Amino acid sequence: MTVEQGEPHQGDPAQADAGRQQADTARQQAAARLDQYRRWARFLFVLLAIVAAVGFVLLLVSAPLDVDRLLASWPIVVVIALNVVATLIALLSLFRGLGDGSPWALHAVAPVCYVLIASGLVRLLLSLAGGGLLIPLEALAALLVLSRPHGPELLPIASDDDRRRVWLITAVLFLAYFIPLLIEVAGR
Repeated sequence: MTVEQGEPHQGDPAQADAGRQQADTARQQAAARLDQYRRWARFLFVLLAIVAAVGFVLLLVSAPLDVDRLLASWPIVVVIALNVVATLIALLSLFRGLGDGSPWALHAVAPVCYVLIASGLVRLLLSLAGGGLLIPLEALAALLVLSRPHGPELLPIASDDDRRRVWLITAVLFLAYFIPLLIEVAGR
């Protein structure tokens, strides 16, 4: 069969089916490789949310309530409370988004892990400067998540809305992790 000039070329239907099957197989393999990254990230984010919630509750119940001191330092108390709430909302949103397979959540994992690593390194340096040794477990866990396959060829295509969500969740967690560090440095 020859193709005349100007006529669209109609391929063999069997070849088209084979091409679709090959593309489907490639997508399934990419999804399977990305699944480990998604599962490890979900575990990290839910673990961090649990630690934040338990830590906040322990902070509330372990310290005796000194009303005068609380009123004198109310701005710090408000900042800490907002920080914990923002952290919990962001981490649980990531956990849920990763469970749904949302593209924005998959794209947000790496930047959030970079925030965790950076804040862990800063905390490590502050502890060393103070004569202690703090091992930032969240930074180590973030490195483990980033060690799972997650290249751009595996990630789904992100829309503009997805990119805005990634930026927002990363910014919230950046502030949530670095504000306490700023408060600690200012208190020295």
